Amino acid sequence: MLAPATGWPAGTTLDDPEPRQAVQTEGGGHPEPDTAVEALLATVREIMTDAGRVRGVRDVGIDSRLDADLGLDSLSVAELLVRTEQLFGVSLPDDTLAAARTPGDLLAAAGMAVDPPSPDVDGGQPSAGPGVRDAAPAVVTVASPHTLYGVWALAAFGIVAAVVGPLIVLAPTMRWRWRLVQGAGNLLAALVGVRVRVEGAHHLPRDRPFVMVANHASHLDPLVLVRLFDEPAVFAALAGLADHPLLRLVLRRMETHLVGRGDRMRGITDAAALADTVRAGRTVVFFPEGRRTPALGLEPFRMGAFQVAARSGVPVVPVAIRGTRAVLPVGRLLPRRATVTMTVGPPIRTRHAGWQGAVELQRDARRHILRHVHEPDLA
Repeated sequence: MLAPATGWPAGTTLDDPEPRQAVQTEGGGHPEPDTAVEALLATVREIMTDAGRVRGVRDVGIDSRLDADLGLDSLSVAELLVRTEQLFGVSLPDDTLAAARTPGDLLAAAGMAVDPPSPDVDGGQPSAGPGVRDAAPAVVTVASPHTLYGVWALAAFGIVAAVVGPLIVLAPTMRWRWRLVQGAGNLLAALVGVRVRVEGAHHLPRDRPFVMVANHASHLDPLVLVRLFDEPAVFAALAGLADHPLLRLVLRRMETHLVGRGDRMRGITDAAALADTVRAGRTVVFFPEGRRTPALGLEPFRMGAFQVAARSGVPVVPVAIRGTRAVLPVGRLLPRRATVTMTVGPPIRTRHAGWQGAVELQRDARRHILRHVHEPDLA
């Protein structure tokens, strides 16, 4: 159920041993940023250069519009948000992607609001450079507490896993094993100060099975999803996760259904078996993106989950998970503190049992998740 992390955009990980170079100016080199404003503007210049937006790089200012003035598209802005979080060791509010229009907006969202220009002592004219309230610390000073927290959180993960893993293997019933996983998730959240919020829990059917689909940004996703269920559910996971013998044993004890990839006949067999599982009264959980990728955004959905739902005649319940990427994105070792929000959508039904029904379910489920996950659409 718990999958290893697999990657993260180049140059965006907190622990990257090779930091990206600052964009050079016409004079032969950009000064090392020693204020929050300079650090953020240097990051904007890097992203502009990487995106081929060389014109206007030297004119970037705190009030420059990200789209109209700087020419940044939604993916570049999303990367800028990630880089801003890493730069200042903060977790930006969920609506920042939609609300931020300028670098100044990002500073404000990071809790480092820009002061208005102050009169110059000699001439009474506004100073040329923007100021930051309370002299915002340099990048190196804000990273230390974040690193200490990450080490503590990683140690907590390791200790809980070392205790709960063997208990899952030894527990005699699935109900006991399920409660152990739920308890482990709740304990970890309390230990590391991660708040988990659930919106729309009333949409969850309580008296019949269904197919749940969720976006997948972190290997923490299954650990937060389990708290939505009163009864044990079946997770569908890639067969490659069972390559590790200890993880394979835990997955087997959790009755995880391992599915293949790239094998058409096995795919047909897996879909039929999971449809039988649903008809037998068990809810099945899918991550229809099929993988976690380095890109920030929602990947295209594979059709397996929706074929199972259409074939079984049960509804699809979409869940948008927001915040696990901030806590522990793929490719990073040290967690950080953030709020995780799960937004449960209303059950989605179709009157068609075949491919048409599966397509309808996929379209509507993805629409809900994309609306609430606040990430770019990569389809």
